[in-house]
Amino acid sequence: MSLTSCTKDVYNPEMDPVNRPAENPWEDIAVPAGFNWSTIASVNLKVDVEDAYGGKYGYLIEAFPANPEEDPATIPLAAGYANLTQSYTTTLRMPQTVGNIYLRQTAPDGSQIVKTFAVQPQLDYTFAAAGSQAATKSEPGTPEFPIEVGMDHNSKNNWAYTYAFEDLWPQYGDFDFNDVVVTIDKFHTSSYRISIEGEVKATGASRRIGVGIRFLNIKASDLEGVEAELQSTNGEAASVTFEKGQTDPVLIICEDVHAWCKNPKGEYPFINTETDGENNRTDCPDFRIWLNFKDKDVRDQAFDIMNMDVFAITSTPTAVAGKRTEVHVAGFAPTDLGDTSRFGEANDASGQNGPYYLSKDNYAFGICIASENKNHTHWQWPLEKVDIRTAYPDFTRWITSGGTESKDWTDHPASGKVFGILKK
Repeated sequence: MSLTSCTKDVYNPEMDPVNRPAENPWEDIAVPAGFNWSTIASVNLKVDVEDAYGGKYGYLIEAFPANPEEDPATIPLAAGYANLTQSYTTTLRMPQTVGNIYLRQTAPDGSQIVKTFAVQPQLDYTFAAAGSQAATKSEPGTPEFPIEVGMDHNSKNNWAYTYAFEDLWPQYGDFDFNDVVVTIDKFHTSSYRISIEGEVKATGASRRIGVGIRFLNIKASDLEGVEAELQSTNGEAASVTFEKGQTDPVLIICEDVHAWCKNPKGEYPFINTETDGENNRTDCPDFRIWLNFKDKDVRDQAFDIMNMDVFAITSTPTAVAGKRTEVHVAGFAPTDLGDTSRFGEANDASGQNGPYYLSKDNYAFGICIASENKNHTHWQWPLEKVDIRTAYPDFTRWITSGGTESKDWTDHPASGKVFGILKK
């Protein structure tokens, strides 16, 4: 099997318009039809309570990735209230390697129950009353429990999400998934506000490449305002506006990753994709986004990693009638400004109504890796021109099994084949 990696990262603008497909670098493996490229597990959760107080008070319901009785420092994946007439419902997101979730009910009198469940797509559960004497006790005041929802980077149980893209869509590249690498690893909610923090980690592209983020299932009118630290604000906190001409709210994190990582304009070296590379950097700026909502329910709906569409921009909007070339994680549609004229061209199998950004061989051009965020480290992307199958030997088994085996492939890189995380 011959690979195309020897030429992939040398950008030749004359090659952009061609219709011919590139050679298949994975011709020896078959990706099952309908394969889910996501490494994120989802649980639709519905919890009811046997209310000993007639619906007068709320019961705190928390979902954890570790047993809170054994690890009191663990941070909940989600939390909310239930009572006699109101279920607690939410969707939990976590890396596919998480095997169990732990539900804890705290009654108005402070008594607690913890139950353990295997991760499953739908989980419905009813807690028994926490203590048979609860109804005869003096009525407690409405409890004010401190709820920390989401992810805190100091917690050993929070998640980091790494977005990794191939930039030659609709043609195959060398599948090292490092042409642009972006992480989102800090989420916080407070009152009507969500804050999101991340970093552009690396680029193995030899041309201009940008990064954007689209927020799904919310509207710009749902917000009181938006603040951000982005390339357009010179990395300083400032009020920003969403991109014009978009149905969904879209922010451009950076139009030029190389410039964002402090390279002179017009220079496109590899950054953090080569061992001891002369352009490796630890000072690529973080980005921060603050969304200020009018309604807490809308805020909670937006606080879902699956509603955050991070994408790469590989051509400017002047390419085709004001449209630009975008590369999204498999399954996400282009934005309104994304060029769809190349759907179905070369190796791509995207259709106007989906599926999106999958090849004719069912390969992804963009992936999102969910991982445990320990000491501010994340998934390690392959080195330049190292096929992800070589960098992660269990990757192929994960694919060919339809995702049922080797779910922890991301935890077992081959020695010397991935980029070591640089400490700031």
